[in-house]
Amino acid sequence: MKITRSLAFSLFLLSACQEVPTIQAISYSDALKKCEPVREEHVIKFDGNCVNGAFLPEFSTTDMAGKTVTNQDFKGKMRLLNFWFIECRPCIEELPDLIELSQKWDSGDFEIVSICLNQREDVEKFLLKKPIPYTILPDSEHLADEVFQNPFGYPANFLIDKNGVIVDVFDALKKGNQDYATLVKLVENQQR
Repeated sequence: MKITRSLAFSLFLLSACQEVPTIQAISYSDALKKCEPVREEHVIKFDGNCVNGAFLPEFSTTDMAGKTVTNQDFKGKMRLLNFWFIECRPCIEELPDLIELSQKWDSGDFEIVSICLNQREDVEKFLLKKPIPYTILPDSEHLADEVFQNPFGYPANFLIDKNGVIVDVFDALKKGNQDYATLVKLVENQQR
């Protein structure tokens, strides 16, 4: 059978227009089951990549102003979910860089939300000395330990896409480290 140019072009268009299979996100609890422990200097940690591609688990909590925040609120824009607590030195050390990123990307397409283990009163005192311009979910030990079952240590940072799916998990985000560079690249690629 002889294929003419127009037939070849039509076949090309048909193949290009075929529906590309979408990657199906899995539940967070199923993703956690795949997490394998990694030993680092007498400490057992887990590689955060095991939850990449998972939907956020269902949760409901309140922010510093008492406004209810749920996992459903994480749809529509990219978010960085930052797990921390006041007594965590690496958590505090990454704050200036997180604050700078929140101000740099303050366009409505990106937001940082922090899950803080400390009680609201302690967070309020901390904020008097070190203001944080993004959403803080205080009193979140239950959220971190039971809902997220955070096996990754502190700080931990989950990059969430516009569909509420975890894109990547990072340790401390400090300018100059690989996790910081990867985060910046991922967010800036999505904002184009």
